[in-house]
Amino acid sequence: MKHTQLSSNGDEVLLRMSGTGEPLNLQVGPVACNHSCSARATEQCRAWVWEYNKLQEMLERYPQLRANIAQVISSRLRELEERFREVATEKVARRLALVLVRLMKQIGKTTAEGTQVSLRREDLAQMTGTTLFTISRVFSKWAEQGLVVPKREAVIVVDGKRLETESECEI
Repeated sequence: MKHTQLSSNGDEVLLRMSGTGEPLNLQVGPVACNHSCSARATEQCRAWVWEYNKLQEMLERYPQLRANIAQVISSRLRELEERFREVATEKVARRLALVLVRLMKQIGKTTAEGTQVSLRREDLAQMTGTTLFTISRVFSKWAEQGLVVPKREAVIVVDGKRLETESECEI
């Protein structure tokens, strides 16, 4: 799932990607709560949907469910805080490597060459706070080093651990 939000000028901004089995939209608050983002399937999928009233009954009946939801929401907040810190303190190559490693776990698909992350360069630029040109330049350098194989609307990460280590040297 691709979680997006509209900017004040109407541009769609990618906030997060979620993969198979991840909770999509956790809302345990009042029904009147507005959501700040939208979610769209990036491939065919099925979703489990619970009606708000039924979910409230389940939360009363099974307190551990509320604790589990709180844990998921807390981990997502930690991820957003990490990403904000990365944008504020890390150089572009390092930010891109960290985003790719995260995405490998969330939406990566194993291929013969490595782990494919199916995401446009524009999306990666948004997620790392940089430009499409910079993403392309970093990918070109990493491709020369054998770290990634850039594709049209994807990138194959050949070795995530090596990418994370070697990205500490700015390109």
